[in-house]
Amino acid sequence: MIETTETTTRWNAKTKKYYVELGYTFTKMGDEFLVKVKDLPKRSSAKIIVKCDYCGEKYETTVNKRYKVFEQSSVTLKDVCKKKEYINEKTKESNLKKYRNEYAIASSVVREKINKTFKEKYNVENPFQIQEVKEAIKETCLDKYGVTSFTQTLEYKTKAEETSMKKYGTKHPTKSQIVRDKLKGRTKGEKHYNWKGGISKKNTVLRQSSEYKNWRLGVYQRDNYTCKCCNVNSNKLQAHHIENFSSNEGKRFDLENGITLCEDCHKKFHNVYGRQNNNKEQIIEFIINNG
Repeated sequence: MIETTETTTRWNAKTKKYYVELGYTFTKMGDEFLVKVKDLPKRSSAKIIVKCDYCGEKYETTVNKRYKVFEQSSVTLKDVCKKKEYINEKTKESNLKKYRNEYAIASSVVREKINKTFKEKYNVENPFQIQEVKEAIKETCLDKYGVTSFTQTLEYKTKAEETSMKKYGTKHPTKSQIVRDKLKGRTKGEKHYNWKGGISKKNTVLRQSSEYKNWRLGVYQRDNYTCKCCNVNSNKLQAHHIENFSSNEGKRFDLENGITLCEDCHKKFHNVYGRQNNNKEQIIEFIINNG
């Protein structure tokens, strides 16, 4: 929302006729004069104060910059400051109106356009299948972190250990008695505490649904088609549910409950932690130990 009601501008040949027709009195070229903000043309570079429609913070911009933003995101005509959290909020709001989903990539229309573009230009369905892109990603990580993946950095591992220490009092979740107790006594079939009478067929149908396929693609796109453990760009990627698909109905299609792993890392994870009671602490520890 624009807070400024009046500002100053200068007489010039391009806008003289425009302002005179609005009733402003011309003096001479180059003179400053007071003008109402509502009378400023969209291309004006006059500075104005705007209030963020999400947090209420006031910030300075120019008339032409504001209109340019509105033209680019015409779905949601709201002013937003430079804080990432509110920019994301506006983006999600626009995506919901335009695609009925907070994430544009979850829209079949958007995915089809992306796939078509890359198929026509590079003969692949996504840029991360291009060898040059794979090499560029690795080089960037090497230049910035000294390793081919951020998950291999000391910074990432230290942060994961700090998180585990705060939550469990140990550097690794599985060294915590709480986690160990959860992992103890795992059984299958009717003896398992979460037995629901056999729902394998139902889960199989759900995994073949378009909703599941959209979720899986969304996880791949967010993770740049890269295994988050070994940083491999492979055509054998799998979307792993951080908390089990079968026993967490509310999180089955939640992007935050998914992470991209290659086939080898995914298999290795389940060999270590099994396929029941999987959780975030396990995947963090797995990446620390194997990344």
